[in-house]
Amino acid sequence: MSHPLPDMQKLVIDYLNQPGIIQGLEGELEGTTVGGIRPSTQEDPKPYVLVLATGGSGMSHRILYTAQLTVDSYAPTSWWAGELARRVGDAIHALPEADGPVAVVQSPAPAELPDPDTDLRRYTATYQITAKLGVAP
Repeated sequence: MSHPLPDMQKLVIDYLNQPGIIQGLEGELEGTTVGGIRPSTQEDPKPYVLVLATGGSGMSHRILYTAQLTVDSYAPTSWWAGELARRVGDAIHALPEADGPVAVVQSPAPAELPDPDTDLRRYTATYQITAKLGVAP
């Protein structure tokens, strides 16, 4: 029996957008948004998290699916971008404890990588997320 492959990008974006996960941050991270496309340039840019599907090893043993997601965290200063990336990382690493198909999350620590297309500072991390096929998100 085959199972549909999960859309891990959508799963992570939806999860991070739940109240209490990334939403409701205060101070320099107030108004943070999470999505799969870069927000349009604004005069007053707000912090945001960009979740990109960047491959992965795919299906194994007919019951597991591993997707790779690269997550960029943008904020006004390097420190706040790093703090946002750490909070996002904590949330993503908690996915196996949440209801849904995620079994394992692995990643390196976030790294500061300047982005020439924005005035915001950026931290990036790549996550390997393994889901059990046949488990509802």
